[in-house]
Amino acid sequence: VGYTTPFELMGRGGRLSARVFASYLDENSTTSSAGIKTDRAGQVGGAPFAFSLPKRKATANLSYYRGPFTGFLQLRYIGRGVYDTQNGIGTNNWILADNSIGSIAYLDTRLAWKMDLSGTSVELYASGTNLMDRDPPIIPVYSAAVAAPAQFNAGLYDVLGRRYAFGVNVRF
Repeated sequence: VGYTTPFELMGRGGRLSARVFASYLDENSTTSSAGIKTDRAGQVGGAPFAFSLPKRKATANLSYYRGPFTGFLQLRYIGRGVYDTQNGIGTNNWILADNSIGSIAYLDTRLAWKMDLSGTSVELYASGTNLMDRDPPIIPVYSAAVAAPAQFNAGLYDVLGRRYAFGVNVRF
């Protein structure tokens, strides 16, 4: 869903855009040759992180444009899930005391200023990712494929923490 409208900020006109992308995964199942159905929807852990299947994910952003200025704010949401939809049955032969993994949200931003210098387009920008410095949930697993343990699902969660970037884009 997206929406754009004229918007006045501090007495000056610009454009405000809002977008939301959301998904809901109801089922992600396989059936073995023995007829046993295994549904992995909602599984965000398990060995060896082959499953990054939260039932709910969403990304929402706001953008404001006024002349050479652009401001962008984004929220990334990953819904709660479980370590293993089978609770260890038939895979690791152990039962988890707490199989739940909580939801998490990340906040990102980007500010930019564009200018034209003698026919060359120059953009100065600053961005911040994971501004609240949210740690990924602890989801321990051991991977026999690489013979190493892991503490989190790097394919799904932000594992780098808060970070900033500053730069210049030049187009000739």
